[in-house]
Amino acid sequence: MPRKKSEEVVESVAVRNSVTLSKNGVTFELSNPIMISAFKNQGYEVEE
Repeated sequence: MPRKKSEEVVESVAVRNSVTLSKNGVTFELSNPIMISAFKNQGYEVEE
């Protein structure tokens, strides 16, 4: 049975500004606006 050629898919993603969020000594660096909103809703605060 012949194998199909594998194709490499490369996505070009624009560089976004990342935001650091913290809560109780735990920090995350996120750049996805949806994830940032979700973390804010869970009580994480944006560090400047």
